[in-house]
Amino acid sequence: MRTWFQALSSSLLLGCGLLGCGPEVGVVTVAELDPDIYADHVQPVVHYGCANLIECHGGPGRPLRIYAVDQLRAPGTATRSEPLSAAELAWNVQAFEGVDPAAADVSTSMILLKPLARAGGGVAHEGGELWPTRDDAAYRCLEAWLLGDGEGAARECARAPTYPPLP
Repeated sequence: MRTWFQALSSSLLLGCGLLGCGPEVGVVTVAELDPDIYADHVQPVVHYGCANLIECHGGPGRPLRIYAVDQLRAPGTATRSEPLSAAELAWNVQAFEGVDPAAADVSTSMILLKPLARAGGGVAHEGGELWPTRDDAAYRCLEAWLLGDGEGAARECARAPTYPPLP
């Protein structure tokens, strides 16, 4: 599901490429985000680390609003304990797409830089430093998903803390 901004950005990049001003060598672009990989692997990780109803991205007025079981639910959801609906999962993916749509390079995406410790190359994050380094499994989980690497996302997300906790 592409946003209007992504479509415009893609058109501008294509036009720029035709004019000979392509991306820098070594830049790794953000892939189109896979909602199935998100639902199966990424959602439990961001639910654990990001979706707290009161303090984090589970609040209705927060940037990068994340719907999660037992946390913020979309209007019309019967109970907070029910599994997420397909629409809620799609809205979560769309929220991630809207965080930093101009980031052409995964390594500069605010999705990865905000929770990363400043000592590890991150930037200020009101929620604190969640990942000490780029080697943190949750960082690598989101990075693989952003890169369109489903196998990598599955592997790294399985190593990260999740909700509900893995047995």
